[in-house]
Amino acid sequence: MKSLNLIPSVLVILTLTACAHQVPEPGPLNDQGLTTYSHRAFEELAIQQPIDFSQYKKVKFDPVTVAYDDAKRRDVLNRGDDAFQFDDRELAVFNRQFLKGFSTAWQKQFGWEVTDAAGSDVILVKAAIVDLYLYGSIKNNEPLPGTTITDESSKMVIEVTLLDSQSGKVLLDSRGKKTTGWRGQITRTSSVSYWNDAYQAFLQWASLLGNQIAYAAE
Repeated sequence: MKSLNLIPSVLVILTLTACAHQVPEPGPLNDQGLTTYSHRAFEELAIQQPIDFSQYKKVKFDPVTVAYDDAKRRDVLNRGDDAFQFDDRELAVFNRQFLKGFSTAWQKQFGWEVTDAAGSDVILVKAAIVDLYLYGSIKNNEPLPGTTITDESSKMVIEVTLLDSQSGKVLLDSRGKKTTGWRGQITRTSSVSYWNDAYQAFLQWASLLGNQIAYAAE
């Protein structure tokens, strides 16, 4: 049975690997003058061409905004929407996981360092998480069911825009769907497990975006 349970996880890893190495197909320019690209992991992907990303050495992150999916949920404990949304402290942790995931990936790929100041060699990152849907509550003071409804801990749409921090020129615009957690591994949802899931998801997404930047620069 253990080997059977591993199969879905292996398939997810193979899918992520295939997406990571898919070469994006260039298309027409969008309204901003960016070259659009076709990639199965993205609903929208557009990159400024020509652009030499090697001129940038640092990245500055604006706080991530979060909006929730308004889908009706069936909760066996009859909890309200607040149980499945971040309070101010949790939103701050979510932002830290985003920053950690993206900065770790891009430091490895491009050597970019995080900064709080604008500059000619600085990329400004503006990100929004929309349609966020937590499958389980991450409130530590609430009772938990034996397992979550699903093995994925959340789903979301990630919108990331990269800009030249001085001129405000858009360098990259993207939008795509992402889930957190692993298929085939039913676990209880907690704040500890969810923050790790979020970090891993952001690390993967940043690496995927980094690959598109590298392909576009070739």
